Amino acid sequence: KDRPAITLNFLLQFFLLALVGITANQGFYLLGLDNTSPTFASAIQNSVPAITFLMAALLRIEKVRLDRKDGISKVIGTALCVAGASVITLYQGPTIYSPRPSLNRPTPPMFVSLGDANGKNWTLGCLFLIGHCLSWSGWLVLQAPVLKKYPARLSVTSYTCFFGLIQFLVIAAVFERDAQAWVFHSGGELFTILY
Repeated sequence: KDRPAITLNFLLQFFLLALVGITANQGFYLLGLDNTSPTFASAIQNSVPAITFLMAALLRIEKVRLDRKDGISKVIGTALCVAGASVITLYQGPTIYSPRPSLNRPTPPMFVSLGDANGKNWTLGCLFLIGHCLSWSGWLVLQAPVLKKYPARLSVTSYTCFFGLIQFLVIAAVFERDAQAWVFHSGGELFTILY
């Protein structure tokens, strides 16, 4: 009801939120997913709460008082989160299902896309996924001061999504120069874009 007026300063903050929370976050995730496995990409996301807490504490947005139970709980929870994310990411248990290729036919490419990342650049993929986690955490931390100055949460979300859309359109226009790729071939494609 008491929404502040939109100023150039607010628009710049929304643009930067979109750059960190949508464009960098999703871009790094998709690049990391392309260079690692879906299992690894989803497992490393478990570190986002711990990274968010550490960022907020370092930027003095989150207060950590080790002389109180809630402060100790935050530190223990962060340590458990990091330990759990590390175990899920690094532990390779027994193979549950391993399809055996037929002697007469080559292995179907379907199995390669289900998580086998052979031939991919795992180091680069891990760096992209770390960038994704840092971007996501940074976005969560940076929202707090913006929402204090501009408390209309849905408007902040709308502006952030709008600027994220514009940023991705620019990136797509730079990387996809084939005009045929921009043509809709069915109503389903158009619906997907509009949705």
